[in-house]
Amino acid sequence: MNAHTTPISKRKALRAILHTRTGNSAQTQRNRIMQALATVGPCTTAELVRWLDCPRPGGRLNELRNQGYRIETHWRTDHTEAGEPHRFALYALAPTLPGILDGV
Repeated sequence: MNAHTTPISKRKALRAILHTRTGNSAQTQRNRIMQALATVGPCTTAELVRWLDCPRPGGRLNELRNQGYRIETHWRTDHTEAGEPHRFALYALAPTLPGILDGV
């Protein structure tokens, strides 16, 4: 699967998060990212930009890590929409103790 191809079910779930957590403040973007990682699962940089309207997901993820959230980065090489190979980050929540995501 190309990195720019997000399954329709995942796109719908991400867009639902976008529409329930409106606004574009850094806090709102962090909340959307955390909800997506907790409920949808691992997301790529491209998915966070495109479907959650987070123009700088790396910055938001760094802020979340600084707040104590354990977010893993997995690197993979895939093809861009232009057909060129590119390295993409795939973000996932690290295994945590129950209750750490309460209130997200």
